[in-house]
Amino acid sequence: MSRKERLIYEHLKENYGITVFFAYKPFDRISNYFFIGMEAARKKLVFVKLDRTGGEASAREAALLQLLQPHTGSGYFPNLIAYDAEGRYPFVALEFIEGISLAQLMAQRRSLPSKQKQEMVRQMAEISTILRQANVIHRDIRPANIMFQSGEAGKLQLTLIDFGFSLGLAPLDLPELPFLIAGELLPTLGDGYKPDDLTWDDAYSFLIIAHMIDADCYWRSPDKYAKLLSQLNTFRYSHT
Repeated sequence: MSRKERLIYEHLKENYGITVFFAYKPFDRISNYFFIGMEAARKKLVFVKLDRTGGEASAREAALLQLLQPHTGSGYFPNLIAYDAEGRYPFVALEFIEGISLAQLMAQRRSLPSKQKQEMVRQMAEISTILRQANVIHRDIRPANIMFQSGEAGKLQLTLIDFGFSLGLAPLDLPELPFLIAGELLPTLGDGYKPDDLTWDDAYSFLIIAHMIDADCYWRSPDKYAKLLSQLNTFRYSHT
């Protein structure tokens, strides 16, 4: 364990009651550190992201998860446990989500029952609707940022993660993040799942993923597919 990691562990435990079990090395686009630990007060497993953007991404993710908090009971969004956007070690701590990402699920080439595919399309339509009603554009919707949990009797749950690059449009006043404008990361957000390099439409992203999950979703789940399709081009953002 490096000295920096030890200091971070001590900081999280002393100030937030989070005991870290282990850390992931940097592997995302902004070299965040990731930790798994236990939050003592509620005895919950937590996923901690140490922010390398000076707190901008942590502040944004925390603000939007607080906004979406009334919907966390649906399981569609992570529960925010703690965050610090201004200290020496900016971070967000989220309730740990069991399961795998849709990217991992697709890589397994697992054959899913038709009912599960239909349910996944339904949940994506619900998530898209909630974001639209909240005036939030996630803009990095891709299989790696959607968690998949499967329970008994074929029950499943999708959870959209990673709101650190998201926007809150009027009247939220959560505009473009300075660190994104200054760097080269902006065009990579939602790459392959958006209408244009600097245009984002969450319904568009979900529609692409729906077709990846079930190429026949437009007739197998007509009502659910139509709900997503009706949102296309109605709520988007272009960076100029």
